[in-house]
Amino acid sequence: MRAQRARLTILAAVIPAALSSAPSSAAEVCITCTTPDAIYKCSLKDEKKIAKLVDGSEVTQRVCEKVLAKLGSHKKCTLAPGAIESCTGTARVLSMGDFMSAFLGN
Repeated sequence: MRAQRARLTILAAVIPAALSSAPSSAAEVCITCTTPDAIYKCSLKDEKKIAKLVDGSEVTQRVCEKVLAKLGSHKKCTLAPGAIESCTGTARVLSMGDFMSAFLGN
């Protein structure tokens, strides 16, 4: 029960941070992860719905960073420098359900 409450607290803290992002226009982001190393070309399945609430691309970046780090057991994932066209990563399409599952452990 305590562990689930802690996870919900983390989720409650992370979602508002993801939704309060600055404007940008990309719907797909290149994410690089360490330990183990990986590169992903990431997008959100429900990006259009999210974009109606706030800027979709910044939310895409933050959600991709958090979810890919958690699901891939990476130490850290961050936005890769450069244009998305030069991204050589594995394509990953994530949903908000993936985001919730990553933090709730479902």
